[in-house]
Amino acid sequence: ETDVMFLNVNRGMQGASGKPRAASVFSSKSSVSGYRPPVGVPVTSPITSPDTTRTYLYQGLIGKERSNLWDQMQFWEDAFLDAVSQERDMIGMDQGANEMMERYKCLSETERKRLEHEEDRLLSTALYNLTAAMVLLGGEPDTVRNKVRRLLAKSHIGLVYSQEVNHLLDVVHTLHGNDIE
Repeated sequence: ETDVMFLNVNRGMQGASGKPRAASVFSSKSSVSGYRPPVGVPVTSPITSPDTTRTYLYQGLIGKERSNLWDQMQFWEDAFLDAVSQERDMIGMDQGANEMMERYKCLSETERKRLEHEEDRLLSTALYNLTAAMVLLGGEPDTVRNKVRRLLAKSHIGLVYSQEVNHLLDVVHTLHGNDIE
């Protein structure tokens, strides 16, 4: 049988709390992120059987049979480095260090600043998303904060882009599940 779920999602620029979103350096954020269905059973179509047992993906990721992989900080560091590498490949920053330095030296001051901002944005977005995933998968808040702060320091991100990540880390102990938008 086929299960069909219908969710009524408000597509306005609001967070899960219903409050309008503030401007952010993470402007490509979905307007429906952080959506949580109402408490209780999701609305299903009449073609599904009430006797059908469902297992949702999130139950395997964060339920009682949760993998201890999510507690391995080396996994998260490797995931961050892989994500940054893939993003760099997609935007054409996958050249060797010497080639990148030669190209950088030939740029004007304005172009250098733009390139630095792009790199900072890429790194800070990756760290923000990494933090969200670690919280979603039940990472211990102090461990999450320490790992992400260490990666933030290693990344040498400028103040403008590191502020939002630092703010998130300051309140990470109050966040659970899908609280990070």
